[in-house]
Order: sequence, then structure tokens, then C-alpha cells
Amino acid sequence: MLETEKPCSLSVPRRVAVGGKTEQQLNLDRYRSGRKKMQIPSVLVKSLVLAFLAIVALGSNAKAMMIYCGNYDDRDWYVDNSYPVYPDAIADAAAIGGTLATIRSYDEQLWVRQHVSNLPAWIGYHRSDSTASDWHWADGWSGGYTFWAPNNPATSTIADQSYVVAMMGSSGDGPWNVGGYPSTYGYVAIATVPTVPEPASLLLLAVGGGALLLRRSKP
Repeated sequence: MLETEKPCSLSVPRRVAVGGKTEQQLNLDRYRSGRKKMQIPSVLVKSLVLAFLAIVALGSNAKAMMIYCGNYDDRDWYVDNSYPVYPDAIADAAAIGGTLATIRSYDEQLWVRQHVSNLPAWIGYHRSDSTASDWHWADGWSGGYTFWAPNNPATSTIADQSYVVAMMGSSGDGPWNVGGYPSTYGYVAIATVPTVPEPASLLLLAVGGGALLLRRSKP
């Protein structure tokens, strides 16, 4: 072996000092720097997690104020017996991810009366104002089922006579009357939530879950 030749050994790493650091230390610094660039800022992660938890808590609190009555036609049914005015009934339903109830058939009308409420109750049928005839459902259902009481619906000169109350507990299986705001009339409110989560709910869950995983994987 010539004097200029030196044996190679994988067990002896080559160490070259650069700026007071060995090559191994420099490689470790590069690795850490690359990881920091790939990570979502911790403030953003915390914000996403807190927002997700707040939404979950809001839904839980709203459901705690309502009474769960059962599942029918792939929807969970709730009754709010705090006797809300109609705008508050809409807000309470939205807070649990639903709408005021859509009643789609006579069989469903009977089920609601038996399992949900035997008291007059706000449902999700409404129109744009008290003189209009553009009745529609809060959840967008376009079916044609109605169960109006005699002489209903009718136009009115009284402001805000634009909502519907199902007269559960009365004779005739709970026919519908036109009702209005601000009076509560002692009405409860019926709300429904789809059994299968909507795409927006699934996206929110995915974002929240991903943020938690990123947070846990941070070194």
C-alpha cells in the first residue's frame, strides 16, 4: 500500500468542521430546517382545533336544550319545549345542524304527533310575507304534501303571519294553521337533523381531525 493511500471504513464517519460544526451537525440542521418549513404554524393549528371544539360544544349545548324523540325517514327528531318565537325556533334548529321540521306524508304526520309532540308546534313551512303564496320548506324539500286546517292558508293583513303551526293535540290529527311572530302562542318547535352527515360536516370533521394529528406529530 502506498503511503498516500488510506483504508476506508464505513464505521468511521468523515468529519469536516465548517463554521465550528461537523458535517453531521450541518446535515441535522438541514433536516430540522426542512421539517419546520413543512409544518403548519402552531398558532394556526391551535386556532383550527379551538374552532372545531367550539362548534362541537355549541352543537352539544343546543342538543341539551332539546328533547330527542326518535328517528324517522333517516332524520333525528327533536322538540324544543321552551316555547320559542319563530325566529328563535329557526336558530335553535340551526344550532344542532338541522332545520325546523318538514312533514312529508300523512304517516309521518301521525308519527310526529305520537312520538314528538302532542302540543301545537312550529314546523318548517313558511312563506316570504303574510300576503304571499310562495310556501316552501326550510330544508328545501319540494314535495307537495300539506295538511291544512279548514280556511287555511289564507292571506293576512297582519304582519308576519307567514309561518305554520301544526295543531298537534287537537282533533283531526294535528292540522296546520298559519301563525305569526312575535307571539309564541305557547307553541313548541320541532326540528330535524339528517342522520347521515352532510358534506360540509364531514369536511369540518376532517379538518379538525387533521389538525389534531398534526399537533400530536409535532416533535
